[in-house]
Amino acid sequence: MPYGHKRKTHTVIMIFACCIMSTDCAQCKWANENCERDKQCCSGRCVSLHTGTTPRCGSSPLNYPCFFGYQCEQGLDCDNLYRCCAPFWAMCSNTQDCCDDSHICRHEYGIMYKRCLMSAAERPHAKASRQSLVLLSVVLLLTFRCHITF
Repeated sequence: MPYGHKRKTHTVIMIFACCIMSTDCAQCKWANENCERDKQCCSGRCVSLHTGTTPRCGSSPLNYPCFFGYQCEQGLDCDNLYRCCAPFWAMCSNTQDCCDDSHICRHEYGIMYKRCLMSAAERPHAKASRQSLVLLSVVLLLTFRCHITF
């Protein structure tokens, strides 16, 4: 498919999304646009970062509306449903926070916070990978040890 056609399709989808969104959301201001109060911003936050500067809308937090990733808070992506979501390995509270439908929000050994990760069912080779990693470590250790003894 030619690049121009793909871009036009994306634009049509964005316009369609604007039309079906509620009037409050369709008229809200995006990140870095001038604002006077929180209700004007899609993120719900109108902030002045430095004294003497004009207040601007902040970036959208998790599950707030967006059109592009730069409108979301750092570390979040904008998914095909036009909401800020957590990509792979990002922190989350529940599975709906994850961008990829195949990821789940779960704890992993050694990680303090829940993250968007593949489910155990999607990792059939995880045990084999760990065994391969242990074997590789042993081989490298023996190789390194042999070089030291000579």
